[in-house]
Amino acid sequence: MILTEELEKLGLSSSESKAYIALTSMKEGRASEIARVSKIPRNKIYAVLESLHMKGFVEIFPEKVMRFRAVPFDSAFLLFLESSERHVDELKKIGEKVANQLKHVRYDKQEVGEFTVYKSKKIIYKKLAELLQSAHESITLCLEMPEMRRVHFLFKNSGKKLNVGIITKIETGTRSEAKEWMGFADLKHIENIPPAKIAIIDGKEVFVFQPDGPIALHSTDKSFVSLIQNFTNILWNSSLPAEERIAWLETGKPAEDVKFVKGEKAVYEATKELSLGAKKIICNISTEGSPERTLRFGVFRADEDLAKKGIRFRCIYPITKKNMRFVKKIMDIADVRHTDFSPMRVRIIDDRMCIVRQLEEEELNEKFCIYSNAKNFISAIQLFFDKTWSQAIPAEARIRQLERKTNAEAGNVNVINQYRNKSLETVS
Repeated sequence: MILTEELEKLGLSSSESKAYIALTSMKEGRASEIARVSKIPRNKIYAVLESLHMKGFVEIFPEKVMRFRAVPFDSAFLLFLESSERHVDELKKIGEKVANQLKHVRYDKQEVGEFTVYKSKKIIYKKLAELLQSAHESITLCLEMPEMRRVHFLFKNSGKKLNVGIITKIETGTRSEAKEWMGFADLKHIENIPPAKIAIIDGKEVFVFQPDGPIALHSTDKSFVSLIQNFTNILWNSSLPAEERIAWLETGKPAEDVKFVKGEKAVYEATKELSLGAKKIICNISTEGSPERTLRFGVFRADEDLAKKGIRFRCIYPITKKNMRFVKKIMDIADVRHTDFSPMRVRIIDDRMCIVRQLEEEELNEKFCIYSNAKNFISAIQLFFDKTWSQAIPAEARIRQLERKTNAEAGNVNVINQYRNKSLETVS
């Protein structure tokens, strides 16, 4: 189809082009419907739609059963152009940085390291094995799975405590091997692995090779090692953690997800269940009525059990005379602060999950919440929480304010009553 080919020229894959054309004709639909119309396997359609969403061609509606809508092509194309321009700008900056670094690579008889070329596949893999065995602190690799199989035995029972980081391409057929490597290495997935394979040993020497050439270059030159290390760092930072890639392959869904929960009981049950996965800290920011509801619906009891296991809690509420006694209970397990107004109701679980609820739910017939593990979303909410926390008043100070005010009001009432009684006696 000519239209499909034209979309592919814009950077969409064949599957993405088919899905976008199908969704455009449907206006909106569920993943199963889009898979049927586009003839894309259902186990792949979520990944395709997520990719289209990231490129600005599809909108996602986080309902119980997710729905998708095609972004009008004119709007999507403008976003595509802006993204392409940003990408070109980034490439220019990288090019300028590399060019500047290359200008400072100088031949110095005292500083220059060793450069050695190898042109035999057998010798290349022998040298790679020698280098890996010589490591004392760290190993960084950018290899495909066939090369990793050749050196697997060197890692399995090495007995050394090394920091091992590996960038590779993880596919359905190699995910079992990837899981095994994750037992002794920090593994990341990259979709387009460079043609030249890389090994960096202790940050002091590099081995760059093409096994099908075959040709390899080994060097201890500081400038060259630094250049390859910087390039590898860029690859590492843009790669996907192996756990997320494997989850994507096994579920057919992207690693980042958004869920929608309806019903008051279901909302609190979801909150308790998701909190069970906490490893370090849970942060809450909520409204005046939340401390009471936390105790009433059993969330506090569940949090209390987590606190006994060492999980830290930080909570921000508007603290008033009405909820002060409930706040005091929560202060037994949490570090609590006061804010005059909370614009949202949020629970952040470590840096992996965020639960958001509507603010004035008392005015709504239906209670609901949205939770997500999307990193950018969690990061943005965490920044908001941290800023609010830094400006909030410690709960102890706020409670002292309220208690002093209450005592002063009680004193005023006593004075008024005494004056009234004396007036009545005088009249009598």
